[in-house]
Amino acid sequence: MVKTYLPHTWQEALFIRNNDDTTLLAGGTDLMVKYHGSPGIIGNFPKPLLLLSQISSLKTINVETDSITIGSNVTLNEAATISTLPLILKQALREMASPAIRNAGTLIGNICNASPAGDTLPPLYVLDAQLTIESLNGTRQIALADFIQGPGKIDLKTNEIVRCLTIPRQNNTICFYKKVGMRKAAAISKLSFAAIAQKTDQKITYIAAALGAVGPTIIRSKEAENLLTGKTEILTDTWETMHTIYNSLLCPIDDKRSSAIYRKTIALNLLTYFYKEYIWQ
Repeated sequence: MVKTYLPHTWQEALFIRNNDDTTLLAGGTDLMVKYHGSPGIIGNFPKPLLLLSQISSLKTINVETDSITIGSNVTLNEAATISTLPLILKQALREMASPAIRNAGTLIGNICNASPAGDTLPPLYVLDAQLTIESLNGTRQIALADFIQGPGKIDLKTNEIVRCLTIPRQNNTICFYKKVGMRKAAAISKLSFAAIAQKTDQKITYIAAALGAVGPTIIRSKEAENLLTGKTEILTDTWETMHTIYNSLLCPIDDKRSSAIYRKTIALNLLTYFYKEYIWQ
């Protein structure tokens, strides 16, 4: 028997979280797989469950002039219908999992699962997304890149709950997303790549690129990005420096879905393709 809490208000959820060491569950599409038991038997959860599904305030979507805020109970499909959602995130949402999973799973749940192969993570990294985390002791904001610390590891205390995700709205004139998997959708990524950029008079004014499933966390190099900012062309020595930077950062593993050498080779090829075909086509 698994002890279960089903709060209907945010304050009630925070009170429970403050007084019991619980496992948070929204859509459950990752947790039910992680802790599944035998067929017909309830999952082997190590802690009491705190179900967030009945808290209506976590279903909110707020679109402001400079940002979009998405609550913890907003599903993947609901997020994909936001008309102002950045295109690069919409592309990732459309290609991940199955319709049934997208109808149940939440965007913030995909983040908190903290898998290096998480489909939404590379787009959210390049968009500089932030999380709002609350407890009875107060509220804090944290960058997504700081929140995820490793496979399945996040910066969340036992008395805290992620309330919402905030995505800055940007005018990105260049957008590229690629998921490499056994199928276009309904498959876990072998690796994924997301990049955005802004150009004015052929000059790069902003650029960001992130790679998933090629390290313990999403790989993004601001050092490499800064090499291109303000440039109107990519010189051979600049490209060689960038290649060296990424080559040292990429540290994929061998697993049943792919080999490390395949992941690293394709990741570097995607970087080359983006910079040469999208930036200076």
